[in-house]
Amino acid sequence: MLAPEIKHLAGRGGRKSAGVSAGVSTQIARFDAQMPSPSSRQRMDFSGCYIFKQVSYDTAVFPVETLVRPGVSAQLFNQPGTPGLPGAPDRSSVADIDEPALVRWLLGATATRELLLEALGLPVGATAHVEVGRIVFTSAPGLPGDVDLVCFDRDLTLAVAAEAKRVTVKVETDTRGESLVRIGKVGHGKAQAKGLVKLEFHRCWIVLILAMDAAEGAWLNSPNVGPAGRSLRKIRGKFVLDEDLDDPVGIMLVSVVQPSLKPLELMANVGVCVLRQPHPQPQPSDLSERIDRYHANTAPVTISRH
Repeated sequence: MLAPEIKHLAGRGGRKSAGVSAGVSTQIARFDAQMPSPSSRQRMDFSGCYIFKQVSYDTAVFPVETLVRPGVSAQLFNQPGTPGLPGAPDRSSVADIDEPALVRWLLGATATRELLLEALGLPVGATAHVEVGRIVFTSAPGLPGDVDLVCFDRDLTLAVAAEAKRVTVKVETDTRGESLVRIGKVGHGKAQAKGLVKLEFHRCWIVLILAMDAAEGAWLNSPNVGPAGRSLRKIRGKFVLDEDLDDPVGIMLVSVVQPSLKPLELMANVGVCVLRQPHPQPQPSDLSERIDRYHANTAPVTISRH
C-alpha cells in the first residue's frame, strides 16, 4: 500500500468543492488517502535503531466530470505534485514555519495529534495550550519566556510541558546518498527545557521538530522519505549524549516531511520517535491552580481539520 491508486469513483471521503482552473469555474472532487493509523504502522531506521511511529497522507484533486470516464485514476504517494491544485491553499515550506505554528498544525488534525499526545503519555482528547507566557506560571524572571506546549488530561497535577525546537533537515546528500541535517545553535533550547524542570511541571520535554522540505526529489514511495540515519545520529549526539541537559527532561523527535510541491494540508509524512522518557516530579499545588485559572479563560487548541 505504499503507492495506492484511486480508481474510477473510488477513494476515501469524496467531497465536492468549488474550484477555478484557467479562469473557468468548475466542480471538483477531492479524495483523501491516508496510510494505516499510528498504532498499526511503524518506520524503522535500522542503521541507528530509531523507531518512528508514522502517518502519511496524500490528496488527489481532479474535476468531477472526469469521474464518469472509464479508466480515470489518480496516483498517490509517488508523484512530486504540482503547485496549483484547484482549491488548494498556498504552499508554505515546512522549513519556514516557526515552532508554535508547527505545534498548532500537529495538534489540529486527529492523526498527527494522536501521534504527538500519545508519545507525551496523553490521550488524543487531552487539553493542549500552545505558547503560554511564563507569567502564567510564575512572577520570577527566567527561562523559558513562554512555554511552547502545556497539556493535561483530567488531573491538572500531572501536567506535561514541552519546549519545541525546529531543526531544519536539508535535502543535500553526501557520497553515500544520505540527507544532511543543519542543527545550528541548540543551547537556548536546552536552557528552556531545563527551565521547565525548575517550574516544576510534572513531566518536561524538549521536542525536536525535524522540518524537511523534500519537494525537489522525485520520490516513488513518498512515505519512505525522511531524515537519514546519519542525521539522526548527529541529533542524538547533540541532545541525548549531552550531560548539560538534565535527566528529568524527556527528548522526542517529530519528523515533519513535505515530500512534494503540495502544501502540508494535502501531503506530508509525520513521525514521532521518543529518544528518552522524562522523569516525573511532584507538581506543586500552586502551579496546578495557575494552570486551572489559565485554562478557564483561554481556549485550547482543538482539532480543526481531517
